[in-house]
Amino acid sequence: MLIACAVFFSVDLCGTAGSFALEDGVPIGEMVNGTAMSLGLASFVSFDTLGFLANRLFLSDAPWTVLLLLVPVGTILDCYV
Repeated sequence: MLIACAVFFSVDLCGTAGSFALEDGVPIGEMVNGTAMSLGLASFVSFDTLGFLANRLFLSDAPWTVLLLLVPVGTILDCYV
């Protein structure tokens, strides 16, 4: 799951950066820097993992168990707002 998220994010980022680089006439390396990519990847994977976990809990266990994810989701939202 984590690998699939990382691959999707990387392909999407490179495609978007390539598109903007082509439009602006600059090298793609100027559009993609390591800091932004690593922070974006960490955020994307954490949100996708929580979504996957919420789906698994809802489908396989008692539906109330999804409420257990309120603390991690609240913490993530608090960090970004």
